[in-house]
Amino acid sequence: MISIQIITLENLADFVKSDLYLSFTDKPISLLRVTSYIHNPNGKPNDIVLYMAFKDGILVGYRTILSDAFISDDKKVFFGWLSGNWVHPEYRRQNISTLLFNGVFKDWQGQLMYTNYAEASKAVYDKTTHFLSLKKLQGFRYYQRMSLAELLAPKALFFKKIKPVLSFGDWILNGFLDLRFTKTKTVLNNKDLQKITSIETDVSTFLTTFKSDELFQRNTEIYQWIQHYPWIKTDKDTQSKADAYYFSSFAEVFDNSFYKILNPKTKAIIAVINIQIKDKKMKIPYLYATENGYNLASNFILDLCKKQRLNYITIYDSKLNGLIQKSNPPFLFKKTFEQQFFVSKTLLNNNTTMPFKNIQTGDGDGVFS
Repeated sequence: MISIQIITLENLADFVKSDLYLSFTDKPISLLRVTSYIHNPNGKPNDIVLYMAFKDGILVGYRTILSDAFISDDKKVFFGWLSGNWVHPEYRRQNISTLLFNGVFKDWQGQLMYTNYAEASKAVYDKTTHFLSLKKLQGFRYYQRMSLAELLAPKALFFKKIKPVLSFGDWILNGFLDLRFTKTKTVLNNKDLQKITSIETDVSTFLTTFKSDELFQRNTEIYQWIQHYPWIKTDKDTQSKADAYYFSSFAEVFDNSFYKILNPKTKAIIAVINIQIKDKKMKIPYLYATENGYNLASNFILDLCKKQRLNYITIYDSKLNGLIQKSNPPFLFKKTFEQQFFVSKTLLNNNTTMPFKNIQTGDGDGVFS
């Protein structure tokens, strides 16, 4: 008999201090996520954010929900992202994921979305027939250095066994490839490119001009939350706890920063860009720019890729991809990628304008991982 235990947002801090949480070998939520959830501007005290499945007193599965909101007909609509689903390997194929999902769907009254999913999780959602595709973002992944060990090891047992050999091969080849970057020049000076630690009025005003066509219309408070309450850190304490949690919480390198780019002549803001770098990989969760801002943002991204010897970068912004591909970049090859956003029929039926609004790749939980 499977029993389900739920934890609301207002009880989350006490839960992770409890004897029950401390007793788990497999933690159902990381302390970093807890802190982030608690500071979520769109979170409400009664939101159920954690579902746990027990069998004979053993934690056999869990599911986490990220509270969020979007704008529909000038009103704020609250809902939950399906974000993190795990079932113990010895208890899989026993309908536990479906049981957890059914509880979520009922409690959240069908007000759900998902993206950044594992295929196994999507199979569960497809089976329910509750969801429709809301938006597809077409993009590219550009490979600048060799990373065969990372890319091939998860695909087959053979590659997993020879991963040390692949890693050594990557190291040798990248030693030669990195010779391309010995004379990299900075394309923007420090006055025209500024890292944002606190979103001031000038940045907020610039961003406002882009918001009317967006579904989520993120504000200063949300961007500050994203920046200051990450789900991944690089410190030793986080590393020591990482193995107890199935999803990512530690990285050797992790930086999720916002930058503003100024017009070299007028010094007006022409671009605001969010760049996330995690262990030699880059993605662009958010980008807002004028025409000239796009050009300088493209140059800055390529400059950063070279300087930090990144293995690859993933970009979904079509205008940025066009500029990247025209600039004779130092990439070995590129591969098409697609990011999909799914919405429950319940949520879509009550907010029919959703498909006509823009979505950025950072919307959802992707900006945190």
